[in-house]
Amino acid sequence: MNQNITFLKEFYLSNRHLMFRKPLKENYAQAFSQKMHDGKMSQVARMTIGFTAMLHLEKAEIVPGEMLVGMRTIDSLIPMHTLGEYRRLHETNYMIEGGYVQCALPDYAALLEGGIGQLLKQAKERMQRGDCQQPEIELLTSIDMSLKGVQRWITKYATKAKIQQDMELFLTLSSLQKNCPYSLNEALQLLRIMQVMFVEAGYGMMPLGRIDQYLYRIYKTDTKQADFSESDTLDRIEEFILQSIKDAPSSDSPVGALMTLGGSSADGTSDFNELTYLFLRAAAELDLPYPAVVVRMGKHVGEEAKARVSEAMKQSKRSILVSDEDVLIPKLRDSGYECEDAYNYALSLTGIPVVAGRSLVVPQLDWVSWVDLILDVLTEELPACKDFEALTARLTSACRRLGDRLETKYDKLYIFPAPLLTAFMDGGIEQCREISKGTRYNEWFIHAVHGQAAEVILGLLKHTYYKEQKWTADEFIKSLDEKLRNGMEWPSEWGSREETSQLMHTLTDALFGRFKDKKNNMGGRFHLLEHAE
Repeated sequence: MNQNITFLKEFYLSNRHLMFRKPLKENYAQAFSQKMHDGKMSQVARMTIGFTAMLHLEKAEIVPGEMLVGMRTIDSLIPMHTLGEYRRLHETNYMIEGGYVQCALPDYAALLEGGIGQLLKQAKERMQRGDCQQPEIELLTSIDMSLKGVQRWITKYATKAKIQQDMELFLTLSSLQKNCPYSLNEALQLLRIMQVMFVEAGYGMMPLGRIDQYLYRIYKTDTKQADFSESDTLDRIEEFILQSIKDAPSSDSPVGALMTLGGSSADGTSDFNELTYLFLRAAAELDLPYPAVVVRMGKHVGEEAKARVSEAMKQSKRSILVSDEDVLIPKLRDSGYECEDAYNYALSLTGIPVVAGRSLVVPQLDWVSWVDLILDVLTEELPACKDFEALTARLTSACRRLGDRLETKYDKLYIFPAPLLTAFMDGGIEQCREISKGTRYNEWFIHAVHGQAAEVILGLLKHTYYKEQKWTADEFIKSLDEKLRNGMEWPSEWGSREETSQLMHTLTDALFGRFKDKKNNMGGRFHLLEHAE
């Protein structure tokens, strides 16, 4: 790792890049949201105008030593609605993460094939076909405006580079405004641009997918050039990995966009290549305090690849993860994924598999605490329950009622339109399929937490409260507060926990069983993730 990369690593991890970030002026934000309210703009138009306004306000800033550029200089998004509008939206819809798209995987391979200019051309040609209705015309117009906003933002950085007499960067950025990238350096710069753009649009930090696969063609072209240098390429990859630290939502916990490496194809061939090993080496040398890459491993991965992954993980256990594709691919196939898509999976920061251009994930649809649920029932029902069986019946009924409420709530999930992201999704332009309405694979995840503590509470009820009968209901409930603070474990004197485990399964089925075969309102699947803690 050279001296410049060492400097940039320390600069980003110590949050010194935040010196460039300024607060959004409150009076501007209020005036903007009121203007859109007064104009009765559609949600698609609001997202587009808000995004392009953000880019207009942004300034071009380049950290000394950066070879790749792009960062946010405003610390918050422009509000798209007045406070009154937000309240009304929340009254009639279920909204999470501010209503924005949470997780998708843009089709970066398609972007690299034609560049921003090609996407603009596709949107224009689709609109000129003459078969679009008003909603489709509005979407295509919004895509056009968003991409042109990106081009103007690139111009700011090109101008800054020219002022600083960095002609290589100036020429790279000037070309990327309309053209596809012709070198790995240009490709990494274009990817960096889009990383920033997705954050500016409110989508957050998008995963980068199988980066060693879609960049490999460009990399091989580079290796044929007389001035090709592997060490320079490694430096550029290391900087690219570091750059996404600047997009982290919080300065307290540095994190970057996750890249997926390696794996195999459906015909059994290994997908490891020279670029895989360069990204792997870069992640190992950087040794970042968060996962930077995840390597797909399985039965078709060769011995050399296994050895290189093992060696890299010895250097950095924190920044390199492994995904067992022999487990995950069959699960995806069983869930209805086409064979090609299952073998093309990448991972998001939350560890959920995504497919380029074809996945929309709601990774945190809801969080349900078993402890809170049980305590609510105990507060209302414990005095009236004469034995453990009676309490079990009340708990089961409470789970069914909560399940009814959750089912109604989830049916009202609303996500704001995302015209910029739509341009990078399968069918987004050609079929005018706006991404917030769903795509091919639409996965929603519900999290059930505190299951272990809940099971111990059930044990306390069975083995102490009902068996010893020396507490009032109020005394028992109050005693749980201290036990929960100090941590709860299953005492050995209680013996087997089989009965309470079975009860937890019964309660889980009463609460979540209905979602097992139910389709969400995008036609996708619900998933339950159970957490012991």
